[in-house]
Amino acid sequence: MFRRNPDNRFIGPLDRWRAARHARACAADFAQVEVYCQFIGFPYSGHTLIGSLLNSHPDVVIAHEADALARVAAGATRDQLFESLLRAEWHFAAGGFHWWGYDYSVPGQWQGRYRRLRAIGDKKGGRSARRLDQDPGLLERLRERVAVPVRLIINTRNPWDNLARIARRKRLPLDSALEWYASFARGVALAMEQAEPGEVLLFEHEQFIAEPSVWLERMAVHLGLVVEPDWLEAAASRVFASPRQARQELDWEPALEQRLRELIAGYPFLAGYDR
Repeated sequence: MFRRNPDNRFIGPLDRWRAARHARACAADFAQVEVYCQFIGFPYSGHTLIGSLLNSHPDVVIAHEADALARVAAGATRDQLFESLLRAEWHFAAGGFHWWGYDYSVPGQWQGRYRRLRAIGDKKGGRSARRLDQDPGLLERLRERVAVPVRLIINTRNPWDNLARIARRKRLPLDSALEWYASFARGVALAMEQAEPGEVLLFEHEQFIAEPSVWLERMAVHLGLVVEPDWLEAAASRVFASPRQARQELDWEPALEQRLRELIAGYPFLAGYDR
């Protein structure tokens, strides 16, 4: 059983060693994994929130900031990959499920532990999209590596908000941030082109915020999980009332607006978004 440090923190190297040893001790559970879940998408689109809510389900571990596709590219074995996911989640648990000033804990549920490891995965959607853009064969190698059905979760967000957040967080001018955004879009498009029937669940961040219970239930079904009523209620209650509109915080030059509109028009999964 994978459990978090009750103090929700690391004191030093000994704690890190214990975390790694604890993850290795879970290797026998890997044989029970029935599905692998990979987020692919855009940064600042709610992946940490959604991944944390899924991770509070009793039969799931969705790792935080694990960058699983980088490990696949490096040649990690199935057990090495799964172990790295458990260790990434251990680190998140040790920090109390706090990230960039937000609290992603779901009290009373199963974060930092699991009842039975039926689904495992990685929520690092933006980096995964960029890796696919750079190496289109990664998705097929992931399927071969995990040796169980793969389920992709792709959620979009208003591109104007995404672009504004990328520029702010990465301290980039908007035109440079747009180049980053374009690489994420290409990665998402590749994933959708390469996806096998039933692999993809696609939705908008704004849809999720409006109806969290509906979309959490759909995600659980997508992963082949039992929809536990207590989990669903607790997880949905942690969703904020409305998404932040970062696009309102910046001045947009007409030429850049036009470039973004042209990019949006090139991808059906971004259809309908506007400033």
